Amino acid sequence: MDHDGSKKEPCDLNADSLPDFKVLPYPTEPDWLDAHPDKKDSPTSDTIPITLNASAHWTYCGPLLTLEESSLPSSFHTWAQATINGSLLTPLFSFLAYVHEFLMANNLAHYWLTVRATKGSEEFDIPRWHTDDLFFTPLPSQTPSQTPSLWSRFMAESSREKSERSNHLSNISSWNFDIDRFLNPLIPAPRWNLVPQPIAHFLGYRSKAPRPLGNILAAFWSLVGAFCGVALVASVSKRVPSFEDRNAPAIIGSFGAAAVIEFCAVESPFAQPRNAFFSQMIACVVGVGISKLFALNSNAENYTELGGALACGITTALMVLTRTVHPPAGATALLAVTNAQTVGLGWFLFPVMILGITLMISTALLVNNIQRRYPLYWWTSQPLSRRRDTDIESDNDKPAQAGSQYEESLTDIPRRLVVERGEIWVPNGVFVSAEERRVLDRISARL
Repeated sequence: MDHDGSKKEPCDLNADSLPDFKVLPYPTEPDWLDAHPDKKDSPTSDTIPITLNASAHWTYCGPLLTLEESSLPSSFHTWAQATINGSLLTPLFSFLAYVHEFLMANNLAHYWLTVRATKGSEEFDIPRWHTDDLFFTPLPSQTPSQTPSLWSRFMAESSREKSERSNHLSNISSWNFDIDRFLNPLIPAPRWNLVPQPIAHFLGYRSKAPRPLGNILAAFWSLVGAFCGVALVASVSKRVPSFEDRNAPAIIGSFGAAAVIEFCAVESPFAQPRNAFFSQMIACVVGVGISKLFALNSNAENYTELGGALACGITTALMVLTRTVHPPAGATALLAVTNAQTVGLGWFLFPVMILGITLMISTALLVNNIQRRYPLYWWTSQPLSRRRDTDIESDNDKPAQAGSQYEESLTDIPRRLVVERGEIWVPNGVFVSAEERRVLDRISARL
């Protein structure tokens, strides 16, 4: 109704601005059908209005939406369904923009529209969403100049996101490189259900979380582990003929720091096998490479401190980029340039370190799994590639065996959706809409 009480013409919505959108009747009013017997045999979605109250209702008529009354209640509930191809925002916000403009035209701009969307039935091939609750809730009155349109608010939000992405590209401090993004899809998830229980236990896998350990026992097992690890590495290295021929040290000094991390801080990412092994390989490449490069200068002995600092710095940077941070590797790179006995090994430092790392990790697997758990993971804490369906079916065809309950608990990593700065991991088989992806991107950008 206009302010003077005259009947206002219905507001028709162009179908082109509402792609794939339709309003379903809610509820089906028996009284309305009784009052309109000629409509009983017609498709209900095209003929039955959605009653809001006695003075206002929505009517769906073919591709057009018509709001027949200008007076709206302070709140209402209706049911709508949108069929979408990857994004709900385009059809839904077109509809909401129309509703808001109608309210503005009828001096109802102080009403705020709230939408709650939930995923519909899983049985459809095309994702379908329900906008369960469309509410017009009264807000404090504002002047038209203070009240931005719903569409302008949406466009402002989109502009803000574009600005954030632009700033991200132009601001070097926000750049992020994640090597796991490229490596993890290539690495299959471990098949621990095929490993016997005793072996799986000493490889760090459990059917249930271990009980917390007091610091007295933790200190005891740290002492035992560090002693056994260092003693084993030194004893074996001294008895390798090729090591003796090259005057290799009984043990590289960095293994002392490695023992502290691997037997004391067993839950630290620095102590996990991937970090412990690959960080030392990086240190060997960088340390020996810098040493060989400096040796080209006849006065290299006068600048060993610079070479050692450079090797340590480069190794640290590479460990950060490859997610293999392991503090003892910095010492290895330093020794490879500054320690005469280690420098004399040259590239033979590789087999010396590989043997020592293998013995240290093996000792950690035995000692740390007596009352604790090591490692927490072998490659990454993030989900890896899941098994093929054919593999799963073949496993299901196998007869049940003793201990199957335990084996099933180790079949795969729990399905998780992981959000980190600049990266989002979604488990296979989980559908994420564009709207949900936008929310996850915002969370990721805040981390």
